[in-house]
Amino acid sequence: MPDRTLSSHRVWLVASLVVLFVVLALGGSASSAFAQPATDAAASTDSTEAEHPLWRVTSGADTLHMLGSVHLLRPDAYPLAPTIQHVIERAEKVAFEVDLDSMQAAAPMMLGAGRYQSDSTLQQAVSDSTYALLQSAIDTLAVPEAQVRKMRPWLASLMVTSAVMQRSGYQMSLGIDQHVYKKARESGAEVVGLETLREQIDILSAASSGDPDAYLRYSLENLSASLDQVARIMEGWKAGDVERIARVMNEGMDEFPAVREHVLVRRNRNWIAPIENLMQDEKTVLVVVGVGHLVGEESVTQMLRDRGYTVEQL
Repeated sequence: MPDRTLSSHRVWLVASLVVLFVVLALGGSASSAFAQPATDAAASTDSTEAEHPLWRVTSGADTLHMLGSVHLLRPDAYPLAPTIQHVIERAEKVAFEVDLDSMQAAAPMMLGAGRYQSDSTLQQAVSDSTYALLQSAIDTLAVPEAQVRKMRPWLASLMVTSAVMQRSGYQMSLGIDQHVYKKARESGAEVVGLETLREQIDILSAASSGDPDAYLRYSLENLSASLDQVARIMEGWKAGDVERIARVMNEGMDEFPAVREHVLVRRNRNWIAPIENLMQDEKTVLVVVGVGHLVGEESVTQMLRDRGYTVEQL
């Protein structure tokens, strides 16, 4: 019977991969080996009846928008619906989970947290059978073993999962975060973060601290399930179906409230104060976070409603 705690970690890791492009940058050959060429996408449709993963938050004269992100997308996700494009183009200030302006300079921090600095190796940290599964996976993905030898289990898990997703056509460069970030850089919009990179890395590291061998093994044995979850999240995202997204995100978490509290609810709660400050900003503000943080009973959107804000899905 699968470990449901590990399942809940996997749901979160798949749905909240802002920090992943640093992993891919560190991966070198992995990043280039699995990148897929962009293709022309069919035009998206929009209508007055459509709902999007987009919310407007108001309080008196203060307003901001929140866009739910999927961090890796396929080319056919574009172009975005006109409603979403309009909000992105109007933004004068964009808040991401982490300030993306600082991410390229954060490689040493990621290396320090995600790799063994002593003589320890990944092979020593996990069982022979788990390491054999890893070797099989990286052989299939054409990733040199030397690239993962010094990785801690959580970083190796994230690297393999991301490589499989890219092999299936998902691209970090097409993720909503990257798309909005590029638009912000082109327009000169200010970019800020709701939390620090260190905080995100600590959460990633803590996810596998209980049993790193079981964590890595579960990730390797459930790569297809991870792809299925991303596909279902994406279906809900395209339709603006927040209930569907919430169902996928909650799989495995309801029975483990401590995990849910650590990786989702606590972060949602920590973001409320900076979002309230952004509400009072004179600039037109857009907040972009993983869509899983904006759906469900203990989401950012619900917490803002509980504090008296009007939150409307567009």
